[in-house]
Amino acid sequence: MKVKNLFRFLGILILLYLLIKIDLNSLLKTIKNINMIYFLIGILLSVPMLFIKTMRFDYLTTSLHKKYKENLFIMYFFTLALGIFTPGKIGELSRVYYLKKNGASGRKSFFIVFADRIFDVITFSFFGVLSMLLFTHYFIKEIIFLFFMIAIGVLALALIYIFRKSLFKLVLNKFDRELSYNEFKEKLYEAWRKVQLSGVSYILFLSILSYIIFNIEVLLFAKALSIPLTFIQVIILVSISSIINLIPINISGIGTRDATFFYLFSIFELGKELAISLSLIILFFWMIIYLAGIICGFVSKRESINVKDHQQ
Repeated sequence: MKVKNLFRFLGILILLYLLIKIDLNSLLKTIKNINMIYFLIGILLSVPMLFIKTMRFDYLTTSLHKKYKENLFIMYFFTLALGIFTPGKIGELSRVYYLKKNGASGRKSFFIVFADRIFDVITFSFFGVLSMLLFTHYFIKEIIFLFFMIAIGVLALALIYIFRKSLFKLVLNKFDRELSYNEFKEKLYEAWRKVQLSGVSYILFLSILSYIIFNIEVLLFAKALSIPLTFIQVIILVSISSIINLIPINISGIGTRDATFFYLFSIFELGKELAISLSLIILFFWMIIYLAGIICGFVSKRESINVKDHQQ
């Protein structure tokens, strides 16, 4: 148990190690001189980003089951907050609970949540690999690193495919123990037929749009800290750190995002203190989203209880 807990907090240990390696006075000076206008605009852009993600989830839910009865935006926002401070954002699986309350079966609920998440993974993985391949002048000295990252991704996909049945039993059977692997494949094909190619195109469009908005947010955070990053560099930072954040050793990207920024900033010939300052500002941004989501969730739940009491 102790080793398991240590593994979960490895990200925090990585961050502490990086803080030892940098000039803390320079880091604090950068954060202290933050431009609040850019920072606040970046935070406000999270609203349309969340609405777009909610639209995608609504489309998946309506196509594969039925319209969600209650306020879907609040539910999505609340469960997003639950995922922020859980390893690998596993807290987002709490959406399964709400979909089951809406009448969906355990297997269908999980598939909707899984599909919603996988479109995010497809989007940032595609842009991550594409940006690295198209802008190799950033990685001329680190070409070995580039191929190593691609090899890791291919190996991960190969391992997922090889152990797909074991992973299925480990994850999906917790929601529906009677569901077999072959039945799950049939459900996938059935879902594909329901959504169709036009629906998948629409979901990908929403995924890319929300991804672009988040990258603009990070660009604004960089400008707030007077960090001279281009939009392409931001895409590389966000995409690669998002891929690495899938590793369940961190909470809200703590440690893994910092290390990724630390390394990539050296490639961009920017200071390591700037790398950590941007990563910490993004962490602070997610803390704001977390608090806002939790508050909205509890207020909505309390109002729902009051309405039921009034009706009785």
